[in-house]
Amino acid sequence: MLNRLKQWKSGVESLLYPQLCVGCDESLEVSKGAFICAACSGQLPFTQHHQLAENELTDRLAGRLRLVYGGALFYYQPNSSVQRMIHALKYYQRPDIAHALGALYGRRLSTVARLQDLEAIVPVPLHPKRQQERGYNQAERFGAGLASILGVSQRLDLLERRNFSGSQTRKKSQERLENVSNTFEARPGHQLGNRHLLLVDDVLTTGATLDLCAEALLAAYPDLRLSVATIAIAM
Repeated sequence: MLNRLKQWKSGVESLLYPQLCVGCDESLEVSKGAFICAACSGQLPFTQHHQLAENELTDRLAGRLRLVYGGALFYYQPNSSVQRMIHALKYYQRPDIAHALGALYGRRLSTVARLQDLEAIVPVPLHPKRQQERGYNQAERFGAGLASILGVSQRLDLLERRNFSGSQTRKKSQERLENVSNTFEARPGHQLGNRHLLLVDDVLTTGATLDLCAEALLAAYPDLRLSVATIAIAM
């Protein structure tokens, strides 16, 4: 009887508040919490970076940041399902998507030998004003999904965003770099030694944001070993 009531309630909710695929806006005939249909999921541009020591992400950061591991889950292009997913999790109150993608990528990263000694995840921080407006930090939700699979904690006490620099979305490469300069600062006083940390963000474009986050952390803790993971890399 209880199961029938749950099924009835689920059916009514589906009629009143249908779950739509973020890729094609078609109704999802699945349980609440899903966000993409099978057809769109089958066309997602996975990178396979977890199988490659060198890839587009490590190449983009080469000469600027020495990484233990670097990779993205998807390739990002305008007007794609990946762009719609990113927009949904950032601007349309869908932090659940970031967490789900973190768990998805976590299952892939759990097979990477270079990440077996990983101790913690550090999400790129939002300025408190931006986080208050959005209600959450999408990088933190992505990191939480990763952490749930990799069995490590998130460290929200190591890095802070000092100024409110505005959105990077419509800025060109040089403007992005100028926009984040002197933005990030590591909080001192922690005993980190040569621990292995994973910096995470939603989309890597020029790499300026992650580069400056790493620079701030290494200035305070020069023995750290750093890796990077993002939901997507812009192509």
